[in-house]
Amino acid sequence: IVTYDTVLKENLIPDRADEATQRRCTALHLAGKHAESDAACQQFLQQFAKSPLAPAVLFRFAENAYLVAVAASNNAQLANRDAELKKLFGEAIKRYDDLLKKHPEFQYVSLARFGQAMSHYKLGEFEPAQTILEKIPDGDRAGDLVGVPYLLADSILRTMSTDSNDALAAGRMSQQLDTVIKLLDSFVASLPDANKHPLTPDGLIKLGHAHQLAASLV
Repeated sequence: IVTYDTVLKENLIPDRADEATQRRCTALHLAGKHAESDAACQQFLQQFAKSPLAPAVLFRFAENAYLVAVAASNNAQLANRDAELKKLFGEAIKRYDDLLKKHPEFQYVSLARFGQAMSHYKLGEFEPAQTILEKIPDGDRAGDLVGVPYLLADSILRTMSTDSNDALAAGRMSQQLDTVIKLLDSFVASLPDANKHPLTPDGLIKLGHAHQLAASLV
């Protein structure tokens, strides 16, 4: 961070000032200095709005908001909790949306969608979370995105109607449960060491619950 500050203040590489500013935004973000990173991102977007590095800056700008919201959600003493979290996660959703609309071909678009979906999920807004998670391609659901099938399955379970009094409703429920089972099976199978993943126990419980519901329809 200090090095980038020096490079920019002394104008050592004027033809690469946008790159130095973008990397400073990232360095501040990774150091957990989200407010300072926000200020750097805003400065970049004012000075270099047409730079090819703008998508990367918008991504860090959105990630800053998301991580601030997550930190607040982990604070048990947070005042006006519901209103504050809605405001903080709402800001993250807005920033991710700005990136996705302006740069849909950005290389980390799936990570941006995941962050936006998680923001909705944290607010208990499971239907929009499901819609966004479904846009993440199967091929991207690995590494940092390995939890996508689990969260997608959980969102379906939380919004699914359990009213199966008629054949149409039972058929719809059966299809949704089939999707949930496939998602959770793929989630557990994709883990390099399923026994050590923190979501494995809950994923297996939900998988068993889905099978139980499917059996009850019969």
